[in-house]
Amino acid sequence: MQRVRQEVMYVKRQNNEGRQRSLIEIINLHLTIPETSMNRSTNTWGKSRAIVGLIAGLILTCAQTTLAQNPTPGSLPPQTYGAWGAKWWQWAFSLPATDNPTVATGDIDCTAGQQGHVYFLAGFFSLVAEPPPPPGERMCTIPPGKALFFPILNVECSNVEADPFYGGTKEERQACVEGLLAGEAELAVIIDGESFTDLAQDRAQSRDFKFKMPAEDNLLGLPGVTGGKSVTDGYWFFVPPLPVGEHTIEIFGKFGPDSPLFGFQTDVIYHLTVGN
Repeated sequence: MQRVRQEVMYVKRQNNEGRQRSLIEIINLHLTIPETSMNRSTNTWGKSRAIVGLIAGLILTCAQTTLAQNPTPGSLPPQTYGAWGAKWWQWAFSLPATDNPTVATGDIDCTAGQQGHVYFLAGFFSLVAEPPPPPGERMCTIPPGKALFFPILNVECSNVEADPFYGGTKEERQACVEGLLAGEAELAVIIDGESFTDLAQDRAQSRDFKFKMPAEDNLLGLPGVTGGKSVTDGYWFFVPPLPVGEHTIEIFGKFGPDSPLFGFQTDVIYHLTVGN
């Protein structure tokens, strides 16, 4: 377990370093601006800055797209968490509601709809109550060498759902998820008995994305609707490939009192076997 914790914490340190890196440092990796440029007129320098900013934006966009599409098993840059959050929902929506791994418990198929080096896990929603309800429990097997990505707590708004999850435009969907995730959430991740901290720093919102789902028995319970446009926001967690063997992953998230979803929580325990 110590190895797993070290690898997860290494990724989180890399994430922190990535957040602290300034835009000008990224620009300087790709551009060298002669000192003579600094001596030009203010107007010319302003135009130069605008061009540099445009090029930097293109570099960052291309880099994030490449990283999101071609991750290595041991790393997933935090700049791509929003993009991977969209991929998570596309995965969830693509599967029938019956036995969907985001809502099913017990023995489940953790390979359903999965592809590539990164596999998705999911929470299990329930109402907050006293005494607390038992967490959902899932038992499944994944192949060796697969990293894991999952939401601790997340929301989405689309152009096909009813209020409070409806957003007719991209801007409305962005405002919708921000409102649903308002305030301070309670978050916890425990892997093989080891707890992780600073989970709120890995909140990320996606761009507007398209999704497809079955016309019948879909996750939204909308017969005849086969897709839509959505935005997601959430607190995400990445785990490098676990050693072969048995592992336990506990995921807990509770909406804060400022959220319209206050009173709901996600609470699940995975009993995960890594092996063929």
